[in-house]
Amino acid sequence: MTESGEHYIECRSYTHARRHPFVIGSIGGWHLPSPLTPTQLIVCLSSFGIMFWAAHFMAFLGGIRFVLMLLIPGLLTWSIRHLRMEGRAPIRMLMGYMTYKLHPKNGIIHGHSHRDRSRVHLERSRIYMVNFPDEHKVRARRLKKQVAIDDDSQFSKYGRESE
Repeated sequence: MTESGEHYIECRSYTHARRHPFVIGSIGGWHLPSPLTPTQLIVCLSSFGIMFWAAHFMAFLGGIRFVLMLLIPGLLTWSIRHLRMEGRAPIRMLMGYMTYKLHPKNGIIHGHSHRDRSRVHLERSRIYMVNFPDEHKVRARRLKKQVAIDDDSQFSKYGRESE
């Protein structure tokens, strides 16, 4: 409470935690040497797998190939630590791209993909035509009858109405 009698609530904002990426410190009770982001972990495991698969191609290097098998995945993992694509982490960018690609082309209405109604193709349908009298001639006849009736309504039974 302040001197003027106003009540206020002190609030704190912890935005600092949102500025740091999601990191993995331990896997199944085993602690990693340093925290890794999911992207780093994927790059480390996949590059190590590729290096292990390609080890027989590097046989001419001798003992240095084992150093390369550890050094190259380590350098790749370290190099993508602060990688951002479109302002997002690579996995989140990939998830956004996949969501865009898998989204229905015509949009979603009430949780279901929208489908345009099927169109009737005239070349596949049979259309039967009947020869009716011209519509405008029929309307003209009706209009003439209506005008004649309206003109007769000006006269009463006993002659022309007074104006």
